[in-house]
Order: sequence, then structure tokens, then C-alpha cells
Amino acid sequence: MEEHKTLLERVGSAMDSGNLAYGKDDAIRDVEVLAALGMSGAQANKLASVFVHFVVAGDANALNDVRAAVREIVRRHDVAQGWNMSKNDKRRIEADVVLYLSSRACPTCKGVAFQRIPGAPMLSAARCQTCGGSGERVFLARLRAACHAALSTIEKLMANLQSDVRDRIFGRADRLFERGD
Repeated sequence: MEEHKTLLERVGSAMDSGNLAYGKDDAIRDVEVLAALGMSGAQANKLASVFVHFVVAGDANALNDVRAAVREIVRRHDVAQGWNMSKNDKRRIEADVVLYLSSRACPTCKGVAFQRIPGAPMLSAARCQTCGGSGERVFLARLRAACHAALSTIEKLMANLQSDVRDRIFGRADRLFERGD
């Protein structure tokens, strides 16, 4: 039995699929997911498409495009918020956000939230000092707000894409017209 996947996970697996045959039953096939993706404008929306390829489909070849997209998002936030960040800060945010997108796990504890004991088969009872026990990658304090702003924008892009694909697959065109798409 196939595990339950989110719609974006279905998009990612469809992008990597070699089976693009139409089915005769009521199941939604990969080719239909990809058709909905194309109709949703993901190809026109370069940013959303780049993140789907990298984050959902796991396409390492999209890394340079992801870096450029994150750089553009950071630039837009910098201008809109009047942050006047240095080039070094922008580069650091870009690198941190790309690392977070590739793996949210804390690099010290590998996502388990507790300190590792070298050579021991178990974890320490002490929380990881790097992530504070969250198990997630932590951003530099002075750049944290900018990193979270960039990630929030990326999450919104992906959520909008998922909503558009869902609307195309399930024929909810009336909702698309209400939004002005």
C-alpha cells in the first residue's frame, strides 16, 4: 500500500517519474499531476518552480537556481524592509537558507536534539547546545529575522503552487477566477 503523500510530494515524485501513462481508473496519475503543475503557471513562476525542483523533487541540479532565487528574495526583503544589509550578510543569509532547505536538521546533533557522546552507542541526556534541543538548524542571531522572512516567502510560494495544482487537478476553476488568476 502506498503511503499518503502531500500534493507537493506527489508533484516531486511525478517530476522524477518515468511512468507518464494515463490510467483508466479514478486514480490521479503522474502525468495528470505534471499537467496540473504546468497549467498552474509554475513554469511561468520561476521562483516556485525552482523550489519545487530542489526541495520536493530533491533535484541537486537546481542548486544554482535555488541560490539565485534566494538571493533575489533576500534582495527584495532588504529593499522592502529598509535593512541595508551588507553583501556579506546577504551571502550568509543565502547560504544559511539554502542549507536549511536542503536539510533542516541541526548539523551538530543531526536532528536528534541531544548531545552525542563520541564512541558511545547512545545519546547524552543533555540537550544539544547548538540548536537548544530543537533538532533544527539555527540561524545566526543578527540575521535570524531575514532568514525567517526568506523562508516564509518560499513557504508561501510553495503553498500557492500546491493550491493551484490542487485546483487544476480537482477542477476548482471557479476559485481560480475569484482570485483573479
